[in-house]
Amino acid sequence: MSRVTMSYTVDLEEVPKEISIRLQKAQSSAGRHLLEKIDRVCRVLESDDEQSLEFAVHELSQVAAEANKIRDIVNEAGHLLVGYRSAVVQMKEQPVAEPSTDVNFDDVVLEDVNDEV
Repeated sequence: MSRVTMSYTVDLEEVPKEISIRLQKAQSSAGRHLLEKIDRVCRVLESDDEQSLEFAVHELSQVAAEANKIRDIVNEAGHLLVGYRSAVVQMKEQPVAEPSTDVNFDDVVLEDVNDEV
């Protein structure tokens, strides 16, 4: 299955929640499911028959694929967290001035784009 990168915008205050959602997704993917598969592979390896070994190979490849997905989710969450930390530190060092609420956009003159063509 192909994997793609998606991006979207959220408010800075929502970033911790978004990171948490991703980490919970990784946790639920891993959970007992992967541990049970690994346990089954270990038990099957005690057997010498070819069919059991084929099953073990198949199960272990599934574990590896699922572990890669979890790794991707954790890496993404880590990158988001580093960016969030940088933004928070920058905001503390240079507070952003509150925008003025007395701006009247009716008085703003917009240039005619057609004049430039």
